[in-house]
Amino acid sequence: MFARMTRTKWFLATALTLLAARPAYAASDEPFVSSTELGVTITANDVFDGIEESMTFWPAVRKHLASPEFGVADLAQRKEVVAYIRDVQGKLHDRLMGGDNAQGMDVLNFACWNLRRIHFMREMRGTINADDALPRLRVEFHNHYARLLREQGVVAPEQLTAAIEPQLKLLALPVDRHAQAMELWHKVALCLIAMEATGVGAVMREADHALDGSPAAELTRRVVAAADLASIMKSQSGPATKADFLAAWDRLAPPSLIASAEAPVVGQ
Repeated sequence: MFARMTRTKWFLATALTLLAARPAYAASDEPFVSSTELGVTITANDVFDGIEESMTFWPAVRKHLASPEFGVADLAQRKEVVAYIRDVQGKLHDRLMGGDNAQGMDVLNFACWNLRRIHFMREMRGTINADDALPRLRVEFHNHYARLLREQGVVAPEQLTAAIEPQLKLLALPVDRHAQAMELWHKVALCLIAMEATGVGAVMREADHALDGSPAAELTRRVVAAADLASIMKSQSGPATKADFLAAWDRLAPPSLIASAEAPVVGQ
């Protein structure tokens, strides 16, 4: 426990040093304190909380995946999932901690957009008020984005909102709430596109392609989707937990619907 807490504090302290530097994308001479886009402000503390959550959430999930308690697949596939998560998180850690300030700020920029995306997904949850439908909608939205990205290289937010609207109509929401939900989906699309434009986005694309043809690809993608849902739909105000992951896993659609890999970045 002492070693893990020491590593966490060291990790966050170094991230603080990076945040205090002037990011290349800032026009101001002031140190980074917060970032506001799409009406949502992400502070340095929000980013720290996200990093710390990731460092407590994923070890617990990895341990669960490798244990006999998780009987969804054979041990070889489960080990492959754990190796994938470790590899991607290791690459993110190296980018943040490697001494290259530009790469460090890129990770933090990606994290800010990811936090906004989750903020909008939580608003979406309250707007549609359909916890049985939200996991399916989230999966289909992300899958469609991944397919378009592979086919076109560049994705317009309108393509994503047009694809999700027929599914949203099935909920038969009142007109005003349907409009609110569509606006939120548009903002989620903008967040995904902004995340993709970062250097971390390139790391995620490479990880996605590396999964192609792997026997554990579908399981890996479902685990990462469940982790994301754990943050979106967690029942408490603190960090997402293993219990949140298990609840999200149960909420997910059949694994055959999880068609694209996503970044194992939790922290909201």
